Amino acid sequence: ASLPNQPQSRHKTYTRPLGIILMNEFFSLGFNTRNVDLFLEVIEPYEPNKLANGEYSPSILELKKSQGGYASDIMRLQDPFNFVISENMLAKLQNAKLTGWKTFETKIDSLEKNYFGFQVSGRCGSPIRPNKSGFIKGYQIDFDSWDKNDFFIPETSLQILCTLKAKTELDKLNLPNLEIINIKDLEWYNA
Repeated sequence: ASLPNQPQSRHKTYTRPLGIILMNEFFSLGFNTRNVDLFLEVIEPYEPNKLANGEYSPSILELKKSQGGYASDIMRLQDPFNFVISENMLAKLQNAKLTGWKTFETKIDSLEKNYFGFQVSGRCGSPIRPNKSGFIKGYQIDFDSWDKNDFFIPETSLQILCTLKAKTELDKLNLPNLEIINIKDLEWYNA
């Protein structure tokens, strides 16, 4: 029962012993690309994997419009791992005190708003791979290896994962091109 005039949470509250982590408290970030969304292209050669996981942080990354025309708070680069965020989104992530990420400056040809490259610095161990190959539903990681950041990437993967806290803050932004999937429902290919 709740007290009168108290806000109701949309999320269930889980009571559990300290140290036990539930799979349904973690989410995968991906893109729901629409034809109208602006894609950006990096002008100079770069290594997408190193840019995504923060091994390479340019002082300023020069970008140009590649396709589409709708500039939202989050926009993809030409590879599937990297994206930029708007000043608005940057401020909201900072205000929420989310951890496990950093930014770098960008310069986007013929775009007046400022955007920042987004890199994930949080980490956990390699994904736990099932014995069978093919398409798998559900993504598992070794939670003992998780560094407890809100955004994190498993070793040997560039799958961006986040906590329920990060998902809740991202949901508030109503980003039509960002797809957030619970890792227990994530479908992926295991070679």
